[in-house]
Amino acid sequence: VDVLRVGAHLVFASEDRPDADRTPRFFDAYPERSQLGDFFALNAAWRLTDAVGVTGQFIYDLEQSRTAEGVVGLEITQIPDMRFFAELRRLGYSEDTYINAGADYELGDRYSVGALGVYDERAGDFQSGTIRINREMPHLIVTSRLTYNDITGDTTVGFSFQPTGVDLGRDRVNRLGASILGN
Repeated sequence: VDVLRVGAHLVFASEDRPDADRTPRFFDAYPERSQLGDFFALNAAWRLTDAVGVTGQFIYDLEQSRTAEGVVGLEITQIPDMRFFAELRRLGYSEDTYINAGADYELGDRYSVGALGVYDERAGDFQSGTIRINREMPHLIVTSRLTYNDITGDTTVGFSFQPTGVDLGRDRVNRLGASILGN
C-alpha cells in the first residue's frame, strides 16, 4: 500500500494553441481532451491511516503567471462498505470555489449507492445534488444517476455501461500494443 504518492508534470505546448481562459491539463490516455498550455501540475495522495486519506492538486499556468486550480480533498472509509469524501476546489480563472461532499455505500456484492452534493461558494447555495445506483454484473457495471442543478433548475437522468476487466490505468504504450513487441 502506498503511503504517499506524488506526481509532478511540467508541460509546454506549441504557440498555435487556442487562447482561452481555462485550466490547462494534459491527459495521457485521452490527448484529444487535453487543454494545452504551458503549466506545472502537482498531485499528491497521502494515506494517513487505513481509514483516512488526503489528496491535493495544484496547477500553475506559466503563461498567465497565476494559479489555474487548487484542490484539496479528504476521504474517510468508515467501514469496508462505507466511504465519505469531501473536496474543496478553487478555480483561478473564474475565481469560483466549490465544495463537493458525498458518500458511497456497498449494498452486498452487486449493488452500490452514492450521493454527492456540490456547494457553490459564489452563489451561496448548493449547485447540484446527485444520487447514483450501480449494479455490478459478471462483465458489466450499469449505473443510473439522477442529478438536480438548483442554479439552472435542470434535472437530468443518466445511464452508463462500463465493461469490467478493463484497466483504465494501463500505460498508453501498452494500449497501443507495444507490449507485444516486448517493450
